[in-house]
Amino acid sequence: VTLDGVPPAARARGRAFVSAARRAILFTARDLPALPDGRTYQLWATAGGQAISAGIFVPDGLGNTQVEAAVPALVDRAEAVAVT
Repeated sequence: VTLDGVPPAARARGRAFVSAARRAILFTARDLPALPDGRTYQLWATAGGQAISAGIFVPDGLGNTQVEAAVPALVDRAEAVAVT
């Protein structure tokens, strides 16, 4: 899945590799804007119409990240992946 940023993170780009068999997501992103202290990003997947948290993360100083998340509730093929 390719993710394109929306304002205020229009330059951000990401890729998510979803494995229903492994019930896991590998997510990479670049150009994520820095967040205020104490704030984090959250990775989400939807499966069966339900939003499932795949964890929280903080990108490095350049706005890059790589997240590998086990998502036990990912029993069906993911319908969507998003970052908030």
